[in-house]
Amino acid sequence: MSDFFTDEGTPWARRLWDIGSVLALEELWEAGYWQAHGVLSQAACDWQRIQLNALIGPDRGLGDRDLRRELTGLLKNSLPDPSPERRRLKEIIGHVRSGYLERWAAAVNVPVDERVKPERFSRTVASHLLDLGYSASHLKAWAKDLYDARATTADIADSAAALALTPTRSYEVLVALEKVPQRQLAEPLEHWYDKGKVIAWLREHGHDTAGVRPGGGFVYRFTALDAFSAAEQARQMLERMTARSQFLRRDRGGVAPLPHIWVAGHARAIPLDPPARGADVLTLVNEGHLYQVAGTRRRIDDALELAAAVNRGPMAPAVAGPGPAIPGARRRVPRRVVPRCSRPGVPRVLCCRSGSCSAAGRATPDRW
Repeated sequence: MSDFFTDEGTPWARRLWDIGSVLALEELWEAGYWQAHGVLSQAACDWQRIQLNALIGPDRGLGDRDLRRELTGLLKNSLPDPSPERRRLKEIIGHVRSGYLERWAAAVNVPVDERVKPERFSRTVASHLLDLGYSASHLKAWAKDLYDARATTADIADSAAALALTPTRSYEVLVALEKVPQRQLAEPLEHWYDKGKVIAWLREHGHDTAGVRPGGGFVYRFTALDAFSAAEQARQMLERMTARSQFLRRDRGGVAPLPHIWVAGHARAIPLDPPARGADVLTLVNEGHLYQVAGTRRRIDDALELAAAVNRGPMAPAVAGPGPAIPGARRRVPRRVVPRCSRPGVPRVLCCRSGSCSAAGRATPDRW
């Protein structure tokens, strides 16, 4: 299961591509609203509905066989907004959301010959936990602990169900800056800490201050399920800050963060740069194209520059840029690239779909 929480270095076939059934149903219901408002086409919603129908049929976490049969029957027809079928779908979503992993725990506590295949079980559980808001880093450590303890399938199901019941909590997160241009704009803000207060905060929370030379920083509070998720929220705020600094007339791009984020209650500093999202173009090496840049500029160069953000860039260009960049490529993106990635008022289904995405993930251009 730990492979599903690691994109970098994980073989293509071992990555986690699908979102969970519950989130997929929620997105289908949301898509109907946007279709009614002319944002999504009927064909796009039909495609999503048909793909989802194949996904949820064997998912025992959704409920008993009769409920799954009713659900697949609903998905065989269009679900216009408004309609009785759409209202019934909303009722079913509310029912299956509660106790989803508890039902899976019950489903695996049966004789071995009646259990679902381990691959389906592990992918389903991993998808649902990510959909709940857990970070991949936290879940990778959780999976390793289970492996070290030689946990059985039933143990894994029970542990996952316990995770699903864990409430969110508040985290205090420090983002320290090496350079702070236009300091007079930062100092009046309630979250601002000068360099002395930054060092004091680190010591107060048991962090090592050796080599830390801040010019100042910000301490925010986030609600999250784990420390890595809180750090990711801080990272996104910092990306917004550094993006704005690129448009300063003086000190353009001058906001320079330190290479770590610190979370109160988490023993280690978390790297500012997250792991790469695992988007690979294998032909760069396999066909020797990596250094062949002399001569006429080709379209693939423009495409790869547009798509470069998909691995380590901020979320918005990572999702929006590669779609039109590599139209002839296989376009798939690890689900971790777009975890509930829409902004308020923007439909998730415009950027996230069950099993694929409009962003280019691992691309193999047909022609160079």
